[in-house]
Amino acid sequence: MDIKEFEIVKENVNAPENEFDSHAFIREFIKRYPQSYGALLIKHKNVNTANAEIANFLRRNDGDLHIIKAEEDVISKDILGYDVPNALWRKI
Repeated sequence: MDIKEFEIVKENVNAPENEFDSHAFIREFIKRYPQSYGALLIKHKNVNTANAEIANFLRRNDGDLHIIKAEEDVISKDILGYDVPNALWRKI
């Protein structure tokens, strides 16, 4: 994964709003970088693990990406259409 990919996606997720959740981020990432997401699926052979890698990348690089994880989680549809809790991020 390339931090430049994430920077571009982060700036465009839910623009001009200042918040986005991990599911929205992943959907936008898939739209913009389908080959990178495909590589994650091949690497992990599992959608949940591939998505967890993206979520962990956000957590580890929150300062560089100028985002902060909100204290509360939100419920939204994952890429398989299930309503599940996930992280809410705020742009700073």
